Amino acid sequence: MGRTDDRARPEDYSSLADARDVATILPALGIDRAVILGRGHGGQVAMALAMDHPLLVAGTVLLDAGPVTDSRGIVRLRNNLKHVESLRGGKFVTAGFRRMLSGDYPSLPEARLDALMGRSHTIDRRGQARPLYDARLIDALGSINFDDVLVAQWPLFDAALRAANAATHAIDRSIAARDLDEMQRRRPDAVALTIAGQGSPALFDQRDEIEAVAEFVIRTSRAVLGRAA
Repeated sequence: MGRTDDRARPEDYSSLADARDVATILPALGIDRAVILGRGHGGQVAMALAMDHPLLVAGTVLLDAGPVTDSRGIVRLRNNLKHVESLRGGKFVTAGFRRMLSGDYPSLPEARLDALMGRSHTIDRRGQARPLYDARLIDALGSINFDDVLVAQWPLFDAALRAANAATHAIDRSIAARDLDEMQRRRPDAVALTIAGQGSPALFDQRDEIEAVAEFVIRTSRAVLGRAA
């Protein structure tokens, strides 16, 4: 995982700002078109990139991401983080994270759960959990309530469809059935892959799902090269 610098202003944290950064980075790396895989917030960034820079996007893979965001998941995440970050003592912090993560990953051993904790937090010398991300990211979620209905971002999803042109989208996500049905209605040739036995975010570490995405990238690249020939 990357450890980027914090943004200067809290309001600069947005999928649109991140999409602008990606649009700047790709040409600097000599990449004319790319298949974008975005997980969670990264999926929103992928769709925003397709909306503003369609020529950069050959296809998209949405992993634990889609046009509809459930406010209940945001509130649950915010409350869980507030709880574990209030704990004192390394063993209590570790136990708190294990309880929190085991609900989403019931089959993982404790060592793997501890490794997941290390992706987002470290335990400081005083035995407190310290986030490896800017805490203002969570602060921005403070106004969201459990029963809020967040605005669905179908225009972003449709923009991703137009950007990819004839390339198939792969959608890896355990989401509400009605939302997945609507995504596939808008893109009948999309590939939907459900990752069972995991919550959000999906770990994306199994051979079958990695191969499915690799095949999508190869197929999309061939389609793009064929049109360019």
